[in-house]
Amino acid sequence: MKKTLFSLLLLLNVALIFAQNQTWEWAIRPQFDNLGDFSEGLALAEQNGKCGFIDKKGKWVIRPQFQSATMFREGLASAQQNDKWGCIDKKGKWIIQPIFQFAFYFDEGLAVAISEKDELLIIDKKGQQAINLPVYGASHFSGNWAAVQLEKDGKYGFIDKKGEWLLKPQFDMANVLDDNTGFVVKEGKYGIIDKNGKWIFESDTEFFSNFSENMLPITNTDDKYGYVNQANEMVIPFEFDYAYSFSEGLALASKEGKYGFINNKGKWVIEPQFEIFSDDFENGLAKVAQDISTSEDSPDLKWGFIDKTGKWVVELEASFVAEFSEGLASVQDKKTEKWGFIRLKNKK
Repeated sequence: MKKTLFSLLLLLNVALIFAQNQTWEWAIRPQFDNLGDFSEGLALAEQNGKCGFIDKKGKWVIRPQFQSATMFREGLASAQQNDKWGCIDKKGKWIIQPIFQFAFYFDEGLAVAISEKDELLIIDKKGQQAINLPVYGASHFSGNWAAVQLEKDGKYGFIDKKGEWLLKPQFDMANVLDDNTGFVVKEGKYGIIDKNGKWIFESDTEFFSNFSENMLPITNTDDKYGYVNQANEMVIPFEFDYAYSFSEGLALASKEGKYGFINNKGKWVIEPQFEIFSDDFENGLAKVAQDISTSEDSPDLKWGFIDKTGKWVVELEASFVAEFSEGLASVQDKKTEKWGFIRLKNKK
């Protein structure tokens, strides 16, 4: 009896020490078949093949009833029912009836939708066509402009929210980067332009992002990545298999199939040791996945979040982990394969 009591006390003591050392806790315990990120206080959740939305306590705000849905943006979410898409409000009421083949999220009051006739439309929050252009391709709106393509294999230009041309079709590829800059490709040149069409940056090599912390990842003809500054000076040579934008002083980069983090001199701050699922730093933490298996045939991923020294702040037994959004990160539990949300302790 004494031996049994001693064993129970020992186990309890170990559990208490573990709980004290743990840096995270379940905000919503694993119970869902799938989860999206929190946006505007709600997260997309799937159960028994249907989608709905939950709050940060894990309670259903909009019961599961949709085939699919997007996150909330500007008070609306796109949702699919009976194979058609429309838009709902935060009570689950249809604001735009499900009549489209697909509907994207809203940006600045406008969204791109595909009609039953395979027409690409730019619609307002009433579901009405806001811009009367026969659009074949379109980006989202940001800062009152969007990139559009009027016909298949045609040129791209930029329009404002009235549908008037800011820059007439002339680009082989185009996209909005932010409120004031756009990405374009023209006659083999890659560049960043302003709303007047002035080339702010021009390059002969491929890139598809914007400058971050005065650095831009670009590729050469050997598919190696390096970085240039805004004067188009090479500041980090082409030596990485892949490289991402800088965030909080560090950038995710890969060599020989593993990912780590470099500083603005191109030096490894955190050596390559992680898998492709890793992400940039945000609020001092980066999501990473590390293969800890002893066999190449059966990878065993350790998931969690590290700080800027490479120290594990959160370690999880999970099948997948998403980034933090509104203070919570979705996690697929390894044992049950169900999804829940974690939060950092003292971050409620």
